[in-house]
Amino acid sequence: MPNCLTVTTLVLFISLSCSSMSPPQEPKSNESRFSILQGLTWNQGAILSVLRQKSQKLTYHQTSGVVSPSPSATLQATTYELESSPWVVDHIETRLEKNPTYLEIKDSEGQTMDRRQIGQVDLNKSTFKLAITSCMNDRFDKEQEQIWKDLAKDRPEYLFMIGDNVYATTILGPLEKSVDKSRLWDRYVQTRRSLAVFYLDELIPTLAQWDDHDYGTNDGDKTNPYRREAMEVFEAFYPQKAVKGIFTRGPANSFVFDAFQARFYFLDNRSEREPNGSDPGKYAHFGEKQETWLFQSLKSRSIPSWLFMGDQFFGGYHRFESFEGNHAKSFKHFMGILQGIRQPVVFVSGDRHLTEISKIGPPDLGYETYELTSSPVHAKTHPSGWEVRPNRRQLVGADLKINYMIVEGSHSTRSLAMKVTAKSKLQEILFSKDLLIKRSN
Repeated sequence: MPNCLTVTTLVLFISLSCSSMSPPQEPKSNESRFSILQGLTWNQGAILSVLRQKSQKLTYHQTSGVVSPSPSATLQATTYELESSPWVVDHIETRLEKNPTYLEIKDSEGQTMDRRQIGQVDLNKSTFKLAITSCMNDRFDKEQEQIWKDLAKDRPEYLFMIGDNVYATTILGPLEKSVDKSRLWDRYVQTRRSLAVFYLDELIPTLAQWDDHDYGTNDGDKTNPYRREAMEVFEAFYPQKAVKGIFTRGPANSFVFDAFQARFYFLDNRSEREPNGSDPGKYAHFGEKQETWLFQSLKSRSIPSWLFMGDQFFGGYHRFESFEGNHAKSFKHFMGILQGIRQPVVFVSGDRHLTEISKIGPPDLGYETYELTSSPVHAKTHPSGWEVRPNRRQLVGADLKINYMIVEGSHSTRSLAMKVTAKSKLQEILFSKDLLIKRSN
């Protein structure tokens, strides 16, 4: 089959050929470097992904110390490839030490071609510093290069890409609804070759979830004929796998990440989503299996929890996509069950091409919490329309600026204290708020 995705594990000795693709122009400073993403990272290890051409002969090494050369270990790679593409993705698992650790990429003659510092994190502590992004349109070349450099200066412990990380749907023709597997792979490659975040000297631990553009269909839902293929492509490009006590997969593309004495749920709002206009009264946004898994998991540990997804939870005030706006009856059912969960929960979303904090309380929930919306990190911005359609829950917001969020704070058993700062390029502060979420009963 010409579009068959294959996976192999080997110690890599993999030569340079020309790509037949025509990706967006990469920044010139990246022409001699590899596109690298540091994915799931825990106290003892990390998984990295490297984009390379099939014909390249490379070896991967882990080194310690600031000066190269230093003692190194050769690393194995698991390779994901599509027969029709000249580009493959290697996943490399490293073991982290207390000293700075580096990934080195060498050619067939043993010459170092690239070297990056691997980010390290202590997941056992209760304090955290997170960066949150969504809507990463690779056509915005100048904007993206600047804002990723700005974000890196904030030195987050983890980066959460929560949707529309790849604008695959930009290639759809006027009569097309979904991107097939081969073209989806190509758009993921183009994005990886283009964005400055994949060329940072010091890598940032990153977890990702999709929304409709990287799912491969605008406003996509469970009717996407390529949804299983889209999952295979997503898993190839984002190095995230089950690690006991750290990363647990749920139904479809959902997962939970245990860190900083809290739980971070990344919900799949596409794979089992009912089409807009269809709402049976429950399970319309996430599907029955995912909601059942979510609430069982929430009840299993009474610690602060975060719920992430691509589009907004509380978006009934506007005409764009949201759980509340598209599936109002199912949203009410979902919130009714969430009301009975003992621990405090915070909501995080993207998609809106603006940023805001919404205060959530009665009648939605019996305690005060918030929804944080961060969008876009680099994509087209739009006027908010708040003067026509005000958000009655809004605490603060900003529009017409590309942006990302830095969230830093601490968890305790029944509470979450945090400072939320929205920034635009050149680290312009759009707003900053201190928030406390506490549940006493």
